[in-house]
Amino acid sequence: MEMNGLFNTIIGLIFGFIAAIYAEPLRIWLHSPILTLLFEENSGCKIFTKEKYIAKELKELTPNFYNAIYVRIKVTNTQTTIAKGCRAYLISIDKSDDKGNFIPTIYNDSIQLSWSCQGDQSYEPLDLPRGVIQYIDIFSTKEGSNIYYPKIKFLPFRYEELFRQKGSFRFTILVAGENFKPLKIKIIFNWTGNWNKFVINSG
Repeated sequence: MEMNGLFNTIIGLIFGFIAAIYAEPLRIWLHSPILTLLFEENSGCKIFTKEKYIAKELKELTPNFYNAIYVRIKVTNTQTTIAKGCRAYLISIDKSDDKGNFIPTIYNDSIQLSWSCQGDQSYEPLDLPRGVIQYIDIFSTKEGSNIYYPKIKFLPFRYEELFRQKGSFRFTILVAGENFKPLKIKIIFNWTGNWNKFVINSG
């Protein structure tokens, strides 16, 4: 009986030790935020808008407007725990060749993308509560222009020509933060230089 009691005590200590080690990581894993990334044109991911620029004429500021389209990714946290410090990055750009195969371009960086409608905080880390929808700006097009405008924090000179090219492109976007597993989404952008007649879908 004494041996059985000792054995049970040892087993209890072992299980207690294991529980102490893994209980907190298990709790964090079970309650970690889970983000979903989505591109659908009819869910706010492709929006028409007017933008204003200022022309200085005769020392007076005159507002002028032009039409634009913004392409965005929809981000939602499906868990009760707040997703902390969320940031979005453009991590790769591939271009389709003559056979329809996507091959890497010269883009070889991870440059931060903009959060929609965040003003001066567009590139700041964002905390995302459950059920609150946020959007990531990928690029925009403008009426009267045959190029598109990536919404990245900084555009190195070496990539300016890349963003002036036409063709079929595949963008890979990664969203990362402090307390959740990073995730990716790919979108395919067919660009002919027409600001409001391009084709885009999830890849």
